[in-house]
Amino acid sequence: MTPTIAILEKIHPVGLKRLQQFSNVIDLTEIATEKALIESSNADALVVKSVTPINRETIKSIPNLKIVARAGTGMENINTQDLEELGIEYFNVPTGNSVSAAEFTIGLIFAICKKFPETLTAISKGDFRRHLLEGRELSKMTVGVIGLGNVGSRVANRLIPFGCKVIGWDKDTAKGKELNAAGGQFSEDINEIYSQSDVISLHLSLTEDTRHFLNTEAFTHIKKGTILINTARAACIDTQAMLCALDNGTLSSAAVDVLDPEPPFTQSSGLSNYTHPLLEHPKVIVTPHLAASTRDAQQVISETVGETLYRFFS
Repeated sequence: MTPTIAILEKIHPVGLKRLQQFSNVIDLTEIATEKALIESSNADALVVKSVTPINRETIKSIPNLKIVARAGTGMENINTQDLEELGIEYFNVPTGNSVSAAEFTIGLIFAICKKFPETLTAISKGDFRRHLLEGRELSKMTVGVIGLGNVGSRVANRLIPFGCKVIGWDKDTAKGKELNAAGGQFSEDINEIYSQSDVISLHLSLTEDTRHFLNTEAFTHIKKGTILINTARAACIDTQAMLCALDNGTLSSAAVDVLDPEPPFTQSSGLSNYTHPLLEHPKVIVTPHLAASTRDAQQVISETVGETLYRFFS
C-alpha cells in the first residue's frame, strides 16, 4: 500500500520530489499549524521542522501515524517519550545544517564587531561619518564557545585561523581534546568562559538542564562589555536577565537568531501582531531563525529525509 506523507513545514524541493516517487504527499505548508494537523489525520508519516508540536494529543489524532521526520536538528517541539510509548518511530538530521549554522554564527560575530548594521543604517540616511563607526579587530579578542557539539565545534575550528583566542566549554569534557588539538583552549570551568570572553557564542541543545543556562546568576560572572551570540535555542537564555545585562552594560550588544516564542515565519509584513522585547532593543540584532537556512543545508536535509522515509516504507 502506498504510504501517505504529510509535509507540515517547507523542505527543499529535491526531498519533496523523492517523497513523491514512492508516496502520496500532502503539502500542508501554506496553512496554519492547527489546521494542518487536522488535515494530516490519514497520514502514515509527518515531516516537520521546529514549529509543529508533536505530542500525545497530536499522535492520537493521526491513528495511522508510523513515523515522524524532523527535517533538521533540534527535537524540542517533539515529545519523543510520547512517540516511544505509543510505538511511533522518529528521526532527525543532526549534522545536515551544521556548517551553515557555524558560518552564520561567524557572520553575526563579524556583523557586530565591524558594525555592519549601524553602517548600513547610517549610509541609508546619508550619514558618512566613519569615525562614529569604528569596529573591533577579531584577532585581538577572546571568543568563548559554550557547547562543542556539531555546530559549536565548527565555529571554534573556523575562528582559530583568524588569530583570536578561542576558549570552549562543554559538559562532555572529552570534546576538549579536539579543541586543544586545533589550537583552542578547553576549560572545565564555565565561569572562566564568562570572565575572559569578549564574545560569547552559545551552542547548547535545549534540555531541562540547559533551559535558562544564561540566567541572572550567570550574567554576574560575565565580563562587562561582552558581545553575546545565540544561534542555538532561545530558551537557553533567560530573556529578562539578558535585557538587564544589556541595560547595565554587562552586554555591549547581542545577536540572536532565535526567539522564544518563535515568530510566525509564514506571515508577510503587516499581517502579524507578534512582539518580543529583544526586537525593540537598540543593542540587539535579531534574525528569523536563519542560521540553517541555506540552499545547501536544506537540500542535504531534505534528501536525507526522503531517503530515510523511502527505506522505512520499503
